[in-house]
Amino acid sequence: MPEPIDKLSSRSREVFAKRKLPIQESELNDKIKELHGYGIPPEEILRNTVRFFAKRHNVEMKGLSDDPYTDTHRNIKDLRNGELSITRAKVVQLWEPTCDKVLQSGLVGDETSTTKFMIAKSATVRALVEGVSYEFRNVVVRPWMGQMSIYVNRGSEVSRVQEDIKVKISARQVADRIKSVPRDVNREASK
Repeated sequence: MPEPIDKLSSRSREVFAKRKLPIQESELNDKIKELHGYGIPPEEILRNTVRFFAKRHNVEMKGLSDDPYTDTHRNIKDLRNGELSITRAKVVQLWEPTCDKVLQSGLVGDETSTTKFMIAKSATVRALVEGVSYEFRNVVVRPWMGQMSIYVNRGSEVSRVQEDIKVKISARQVADRIKSVPRDVNREASK
């Protein structure tokens, strides 16, 4: 096994050993290899593996003393690559999926910024509705066009919130929207 996978396996075993969870090493290594094959960052592999086996053994995640899972709420502008996070955002725009493994993608925003979101078909989440605000829990944060994006997988939860989240739209997005306005509309407005 490559060195990074060995280290992840060892770190995972330590978490399980402290809780006396009977995890088969071959199962653990298979799960880590599977996630590594998808190109998932090492810290996320560790979190996902711990979460997967804790769920299988009905162990509350917050009960793991050295749990690598971060139950941290972040604004969109404060998201960090590779972490699991919780954020609240409004769906600003929906896009057509660009691959058969994607259920839905689009743009979400909060009062600090906007970014891309993507929901994997393997996720147990319903399709989102444009203009509605949601809380995204246990989402993976990944880089996208110089900022972080939100990736919803089967370990994630998305729930509708009553709050109408105000969205900050970047100057770049405003410029892109202006470019997309038909020229006839611009001429009519200038008369």
